[in-house]
Amino acid sequence: QQFWSLSTEEQFYIVWPLLLVGGVMATRSQRRISATLVMAFVIAAVTIASFALSVVGVGRRDPAAYFSTLSRAWEFGLGGLVAVWAARRPSLKVSWAPPAGVIAALTMTGWACIGASVVLLKPSTPFPGLWAALPTAGTATVLLGAWQASVPILLRPALDLATWLGDISYGLYLWHWPLITVYPYVAHKSHAAQLDKVGLLALTVGLAWLTTRYVEAP
Repeated sequence: QQFWSLSTEEQFYIVWPLLLVGGVMATRSQRRISATLVMAFVIAAVTIASFALSVVGVGRRDPAAYFSTLSRAWEFGLGGLVAVWAARRPSLKVSWAPPAGVIAALTMTGWACIGASVVLLKPSTPFPGLWAALPTAGTATVLLGAWQASVPILLRPALDLATWLGDISYGLYLWHWPLITVYPYVAHKSHAAQLDKVGLLALTVGLAWLTTRYVEAP
């Protein structure tokens, strides 16, 4: 049941470079327009269109809105926009950077959005659509804060934790669902208690770290 995302990712990875290269090739005669700016425009256009499709699909209660690459591409696209801004800001001819205090506030706001999504998103929440923007935009904000060199040192441990979780995130994704699915049969319970959920989370993290280090990395 969890492997649907693999097809979404692979389709995205095939189409994404073609869109970017096509955009650059189509505008190569315009010497005043940098390739980075073209890529940023293409990514933004795809992100906006995909997000709109996601919102409309969720509003119509269409199951395809959850599984379709078209309605999920905006989440990849948002990360792409962050990458363009962080890695190629000089190419975009943007010299202004927010003050360190603003960056710190945005970073904490991003963490708050991620934390709020843990509390507010329920099985009955229409998803992805507008609600998906809460954890996704929060993550993008945290990444932007991590890119800013002047982030206060007090925030560094949180950013290091985010990096570490990012390193094992694929393992987390692969392990979490089998554990949740098998648990009722092993524990002979229809629902996991809060303490059981903490244990499952710890087991998921541990297995993800082990398989990342000893299977995926090699």
